[in-house]
Amino acid sequence: MQILEIMIALALIATLSLLGLSSYQDWREQQALSQGIDLLRDQIELAHTLNITRGESVYLCASLDSQTCAPNWQGSIIVFTSNAPPAVDSILSITPLPPGVQIKKVSHFHKGDYLRFMNTGEMIDNGNIQIYLNQKVRCLNITKTGITHEVNCT
Repeated sequence: MQILEIMIALALIATLSLLGLSSYQDWREQQALSQGIDLLRDQIELAHTLNITRGESVYLCASLDSQTCAPNWQGSIIVFTSNAPPAVDSILSITPLPPGVQIKKVSHFHKGDYLRFMNTGEMIDNGNIQIYLNQKVRCLNITKTGITHEVNCT
């Protein structure tokens, strides 16, 4: 009887551990997404501020090598100046994204692989960006002046 009771107790412990691990992994993914959103917001605000203070176009993109823009928007977020984008002339900031987090430009932005604050202090258009990790997705709307709002993904 004691062996059977021990086996049942071990089975219950294993089941509860698996449920706890799944919840923990889900929580960690949500935290990584939140961190990715916060980092992106900070870099957009930085790009806008630098654009105004420097009086020149400032660009923002994701980069795998911290030197060129990556079309799939993963790796690090770089803020830079350029005379011929997407070529990078001067990097102003590099911020790594959390592992596995990717950003996807969804609509209304410049056709290149970057966001651009023009000399006027504004981007060309408003637009939406998706930040995702595995199957989890969160969306941001970015106004022409660089203000971000989290919105429902559609």
